[in-house]
Amino acid sequence: MALADPTAAGLLPHEETIEHIGPVRAWVRDLAAAWRDEQERTRVLVGPDDAYGSIEVVLPGPPSLVWEFFTAPSRRVQWQEGVTAVQEEAPTGRRGRGTKTHCVHGRDAILEEILDWRPYEYWTVRALMPMPGAPKITMSDVFEPVGPNATRLTTRVARPRTARERAFLDDFGPILEAWAQAGIDRLRPLLEAELAGRAAGPGADAEPDLPASTARHLREPIRAGDPGLGPA
Repeated sequence: MALADPTAAGLLPHEETIEHIGPVRAWVRDLAAAWRDEQERTRVLVGPDDAYGSIEVVLPGPPSLVWEFFTAPSRRVQWQEGVTAVQEEAPTGRRGRGTKTHCVHGRDAILEEILDWRPYEYWTVRALMPMPGAPKITMSDVFEPVGPNATRLTTRVARPRTARERAFLDDFGPILEAWAQAGIDRLRPLLEAELAGRAAGPGADAEPDLPASTARHLREPIRAGDPGLGPA
């Protein structure tokens, strides 16, 4: 590979003995570490210092449950303000980074693209509102556990990069905030109902007892000529 310094290139020395050849020295790459480095390098998260504005609420349920209601199309239509359908295009066949959605509001649709996907920590989307001249808005939803059965949700909108974007957010920001609050008001009782159903689930869904056997238990001897055994 013509590497002057394999260690500096992130490779690790490796040696093993191969039959008929003997000791062989090679260099290997730790793919798990490389994957972690790539994941960290490509993080897209609107942090507190990067936010134009934010909304923070505490919701019932663990982050995994709140995440499901925020990211699954079938859940989103249950509570998001004005949403009648959520249509997905997932290039990899799985929801995650690169997935594009049409969040349908009647005859209009908000176009979304997932920029970062970290279950159940956060996700970041870039959204385009259905109005002439609207800039794309980047938003992160952050999910933090609060005790055993509650989640702090923080939604942050990225700071605008141009004067046009700022003017749009100044005008449209209060509408976004009202939409978000209306959705949260509908989401809370849905989460509470889901938690109540799950709490009652194990007893309600337990397998019924097996019926008592009408034949002899096999741990007892089986004798030729017993009823139901057929010919000896």
